[in-house]
Parts: sequence; structure tokens; C-alpha cells
Amino acid sequence: MILGLPPFEADDVHFLIEADRIVRGVVAMHSPPRILVFRIDNWFGEKWLRFSGKALGALGVWDNTHTVVPPFVQNRITAQSLFEQTVGNQYSYAGAGPQIHHDGPSSHNLTNRAKRRAPDTALFWFSGNSKLNGRGSIMGYTPTPKQYWGWYLEFSRSPDWKISKQVDFHETEIEWAENQLATLIGT
Repeated sequence: MILGLPPFEADDVHFLIEADRIVRGVVAMHSPPRILVFRIDNWFGEKWLRFSGKALGALGVWDNTHTVVPPFVQNRITAQSLFEQTVGNQYSYAGAGPQIHHDGPSSHNLTNRAKRRAPDTALFWFSGNSKLNGRGSIMGYTPTPKQYWGWYLEFSRSPDWKISKQVDFHETEIEWAENQLATLIGT
């Protein structure tokens, strides 16, 4: 099991290993009390970063001041897991965790703030179906003292998995994350 989630046949294990390393590295960097990890059914692009929903049925809204849980439709979330901090950089698996995604019209998601729905919790989403797609994506919202750090990474397989796009996640942070891994117990 990677990130507390069962393997899906459509997922490339090597992409999952990369996603696992990034998540564990970010967790080690910031030591949040809890982490929630979500598997999305298919690839998603960078437009989901800070996307809050649609207003008036068509106009997309991105919010850089209040971190809103991305409006993934509930049926796109195929698995999720919650970890709680124990000692040091160790986290213990605590089950699936709460449903934080809004289930309804996208416009209703505009007030679905991460700080209220999952306080002091780092949130991570990664794409499924990476075996067929040959690409995968990871997005994270990590609480910091002032606000959430939102970032997005895209990976491509050719033949090995490499980062092909990064948004608000810099080379030094990637290097640090890959070298400092939090321990997730129960995975």
C-alpha cells in the first residue's frame, strides 16, 4: 500500500512511488498534525490549483486568499486516507478520514474552505490511471503559519517518471522533499 491506499490496476507503481516520496517529503518539511490523501480517478491539470468553483454556472473562480477545497466531484475521488502525527516525523494511519469535498453545484463550493473543513491538515491529491495515460499529477495544500502553500507537479513517463511541469514547487524544495521523508505507519 502506498499512502495508505490500495493499489489500483490502472496505476503505474513507479508513479505511485514518486507521489509517495513527494507527499512524505512535504510532510517532513512542514510537520502538519494531520494529512489527507485523495486518489482522483484520472489525470487532472494545473488549472485545479486554487480553483474554487464556478460562479453563475460558467465563470471559473480562482482564490489566492482563502484556500478552498478543489471542487472535484465526489465520484472522481476513488480512495482517500488520513494520517495523524504521532512522534517526530511519524504518522499513523487513521482510516479514510472525513469527506471534505462538496457534493453539489460548483458555485456552492466557493465557501468550502480548507481551514474550516480540515483544520491543520495537509491535503494531497494524486491522479489515477497513470499506467494508461503515461502521465500523472500531484497537488497539495499544506498549512503554514500564515496561509496554505498550494503547489502542483506533473509527471511524464518516458521511459522513467520525471517531473514535466511544476507550479509553485521549486527545485530546491523538490530536492529537500526527496531527501527528508516522513514515516507513515500502517501503510
